[in-house]
Amino acid sequence: MIKRKMFYSVVQENNIVGLRKQDGYEITVDGIKFNAYKSMIDDRVYILDPKNGIAVFIYSNDTDVLPHHDLVEKAKDEFIKRGVFERWKEKCDTESYQLTNKMFNAYKKAESLRERQKELVQREIEENRRQQDNE
Repeated sequence: MIKRKMFYSVVQENNIVGLRKQDGYEITVDGIKFNAYKSMIDDRVYILDPKNGIAVFIYSNDTDVLPHHDLVEKAKDEFIKRGVFERWKEKCDTESYQLTNKMFNAYKKAESLRERQKELVQREIEENRRQQDNE
């Protein structure tokens, strides 16, 4: 089953790692939930581990012009068929995998703090304007 979902993915631009909010889908493989989205930049479907926001499978489809939902479904089928899901499951017990999950949680915390800081700065700017207007 596939359902719509907003989530974060890890991105790296100019050697800086951060998060990007994605509008995609939640998919389930063998009872395990993953996030998936179709990139508007390169027309690839990314299947992400929701515990760390990292792509575990990238599906390129150059032939079919399908709705996003159907492309995600095809990517899910290939994820299983190519054995990537089974290889992913083997890596989940490693210490490095657990540390990656902790880093992702720290990035999400930093992102929420950044959003809160932006709101506070905006509020402070508005308060300063009001004070200047009253003087």
